[in-house]
Amino acid sequence: MGLLNRIRGGTLRPAWHYAAHGTLWQVQVGSPYFLLGEARDQEKKTVSFFSLDRGTGEVYWEGVNPAGSWWAGVEGVFGRSVLFHGFATPDLPIHKGIFAVDGVTGNLLWSEPELRFLWCRGGIVGVRPLAGEAQGEGLLDLASGREFHKGSAGDLASPSSIEAEEPADFPSPFDRLSGGDPAAAD
Repeated sequence: MGLLNRIRGGTLRPAWHYAAHGTLWQVQVGSPYFLLGEARDQEKKTVSFFSLDRGTGEVYWEGVNPAGSWWAGVEGVFGRSVLFHGFATPDLPIHKGIFAVDGVTGNLLWSEPELRFLWCRGGIVGVRPLAGEAQGEGLLDLASGREFHKGSAGDLASPSSIEAEEPADFPSPFDRLSGGDPAAAD
């Protein structure tokens, strides 16, 4: 039976459902481990985030907001890590701070409230101080938040050297029913 006939016949049923606490604002699907969602209560001016198992809908955690205010958002999902941000001021869309959270446990891994996220690639996070563009980029380890150093010489690696050594990773579909291993997708 074709998919269109199954839809018309009403045989498709959701595998699970989740009721967000507030308006479901967005869902991030970039990790093979979890779905990350954002819920906002516009009357109370609160935002919280939640994490669900992709296959079962089991709630890993909910009600988390590491930036601590309405003015918060998600920079991105990178493997098991989620990077959140606040805003410098409510009336300007300049991101302020980086808050790394484990997407499965909900634990805060590290935070850098005076830095701004630029990019993430190969477990390295490109950052810039909030004070100004002239100060240049820095690099942090995604897992620990510590300054990233390359080689035994201890020289700070440059973004261009990382790009030369590591090709870009692109998301690929993950289907639990096909027997795929989410850990192999990293």
